[in-house]
Amino acid sequence: MPGDDAALAQMVDSLRAHLPKAGLDQGEMQQVGARLPASLVRQAKRRTGLSSNTDLLIVALANLALEDAFADAFEAAHGQLDPELDIGF
Repeated sequence: MPGDDAALAQMVDSLRAHLPKAGLDQGEMQQVGARLPASLVRQAKRRTGLSSNTDLLIVALANLALEDAFADAFEAAHGQLDPELDIGF
C-alpha cells in the first residue's frame, strides 16, 4: 500500500531491535524448512522490503514471539483522559 512503506520499515526494524532485548537472538541456530506458496512469499517480501527468506522468517516469527502489551496498556489507560475532552465524535 502506498504510504505504508515507512511505517512497515519501522515495524520491521522495531521487531529486529526487540529480539536481543527479549533474549530471542541467543542460543544455537536452528534450521527451519517449509514449503510455502510462492505468491505468499513474494507478497510478504514486497510488503516488508526484505529479500532474504531467512530475514522474512525472522520477522514473521518475531511478530508472533514478541509480547504485544497493547491490551494491557489500553486497560491501564482507562479513565485517564478528562471526560470533557473533545475528541471530535
